[in-house]
Amino acid sequence: AFGYGTYTVHILLPERHPELAIQFSAPVSAWSCYAGGVLQSSSGRVGTSKETSIRGGGNILYYIPQNVVEVCLAVQVSNFFHSRGGIYQSITFGTKAKIDRANASFLFTQIFVFGFGIAIILYHLALFIFQPKNKSLLWFTVLGVLVVLRNMVMGPVFRILFSFLPWSVDTKIDYLTFALLGFSVVKYFAALYPKDMHIIINHIIGIEALAYAAFILVTPSYLYGKLISVHQLVIVAIIVYVLYLIVRLLLCKRKGSVYIFIGIAILAVFAVNDLLYSMLIVPTGNLLPFGFSAFLLAQSFGFAWKTHLYNRQTEQMRMQLSDSDVQKT
Repeated sequence: AFGYGTYTVHILLPERHPELAIQFSAPVSAWSCYAGGVLQSSSGRVGTSKETSIRGGGNILYYIPQNVVEVCLAVQVSNFFHSRGGIYQSITFGTKAKIDRANASFLFTQIFVFGFGIAIILYHLALFIFQPKNKSLLWFTVLGVLVVLRNMVMGPVFRILFSFLPWSVDTKIDYLTFALLGFSVVKYFAALYPKDMHIIINHIIGIEALAYAAFILVTPSYLYGKLISVHQLVIVAIIVYVLYLIVRLLLCKRKGSVYIFIGIAILAVFAVNDLLYSMLIVPTGNLLPFGFSAFLLAQSFGFAWKTHLYNRQTEQMRMQLSDSDVQKT
């Protein structure tokens, strides 16, 4: 994980070809990209020690001009800050048009999910302000904030909005949101269905999440990053626990449990995908934004359904009182 190195690739091409592009996914942590011995781009400052290095981030994207038959690329990477370093994701290679289109689609998706998430968060926050006794609205807002923040730092949105902040802030938020995500889901369930939750298990989950979050806040990334594999196992256990709770809610026929089951199931599938992707087991990429969008929609439908039932009961009571008043008259 720690040290420095140079990756090289020698590309031979036909005499005629369209403009091409090669992309390296965000090396950790500082990097410089050379083509034909000439510096093309860099992030942070590559060095042979912690004192001579500055953290960086972001993808490497290099365009190969038309009809160039030979390209020699060299990427220098150094890392003395993160628990994992270097180039560890697949390299993307193709035509410039296709890669630009894929990057634009990814950016659009990230911005759309960010805006959609902010709107849902503000809506539920406003509901909580007018219904402060409904703690489920508060914990759903907290859960939404955590997932939106995590989605921002995993994609380009955070760098676009907060380019003046150092890269260490991105890593801190990444690990903090991951540490508190499972805890917030459990608290959301506890607020919705307190009688169906196991208090001891909830306390254990809360103590582990808060302890790891505190450790992240007071230690550098190369220390708290070493414990991520332990917390990943905890997240898997929390997912199993939440799925068990959902099945229990369905069997007990709790109000809104069907929508919660749909939303949590989709979110769990995408969370497992991101977990496996972070462990370098699958190459699918970070898909949590799509799971989060589906989760928000499902929860909104669930809340709308409960509101509909409440309004229908209120209307029935009003009609009964009206009939009773007529009979008394």
